[in-house]
Amino acid sequence: MNKIVITSSRPLDLDKIAASGQCFRWAPGPIAGSYLIPASGRCAALYSLDGAIHVVDYTVSGGSHPAAPDYRGSLHFWENYLGLPEAAHWWEELETYARREPESYITRAAASAYGMTLLRQDPFETLISFIVSQNNNIPRIKASIEALCRRHGRRHYVPTAKGNFPGAEWWDFPEPEALTDKDKLQGLGLGYRDEYVAAAARAVASGSLSLSVLSITPHLEARARLKSLLGVGGKVAECVCLYGLGMTQAFPVDVHIRRVLEREFPEGFPFHRFPENAGFIQQLLFYHELHPGEAAGK
Repeated sequence: MNKIVITSSRPLDLDKIAASGQCFRWAPGPIAGSYLIPASGRCAALYSLDGAIHVVDYTVSGGSHPAAPDYRGSLHFWENYLGLPEAAHWWEELETYARREPESYITRAAASAYGMTLLRQDPFETLISFIVSQNNNIPRIKASIEALCRRHGRRHYVPTAKGNFPGAEWWDFPEPEALTDKDKLQGLGLGYRDEYVAAAARAVASGSLSLSVLSITPHLEARARLKSLLGVGGKVAECVCLYGLGMTQAFPVDVHIRRVLEREFPEGFPFHRFPENAGFIQQLLFYHELHPGEAAGK
């Protein structure tokens, strides 16, 4: 295990991030108040203490135990995963905006969602996860993705360490090749989405869709390429661009955001005010719509 501490000029609120709809595999961790987070072949328990994020990285070289711990790049990986330092910079911009527009809906949303960030997640996991999320609810999405990982992902286990530091068990997100057969996705609660999952996995496994190339493709072109996949519409494509490809100008519109836009921005959302981080503002609006009335977590 490797324990590291991540600090930022603007604190992160793990509870709000967990409830923000951008991640589906965060689970209660082995430490009180922590989250166990598998991500890109790694896994760590994250918890907040004294204004910082404490990370217990369970990642081991070669995958499953009893391989020796691999601590290389742990700090960089988790800082990047948490969207730092960009999130701190965006909050600074929002504070400037709030001083100019103290009564705006965006300012109120920012107050209730204070501590939010945009996670930088694995592109393939993001693609499959948001295909599964279509016309679905959060508990079912989480259950289906966890079942998918337990059936087709690699299991890891790190036992309790010296000093009784709690151990952890987790499953990696499956490789594309493991999800290409629709018949092997039966019984996971995917419903009609199993066909879409298999089609997307085949595209990635065959190389006809390169997510690494897509990550350096202009946003609108990347979105169009994703929409060419079976069962992938505009909302899912934008979620993949935002959460999986790091395109922070992407602006997913689901039923909640559509309601906000119609009610609060009848003349149109002011994209010109947030040309590079509209996706971050969207995340604040989404959280505020689902959790109205929360005060700033300062």
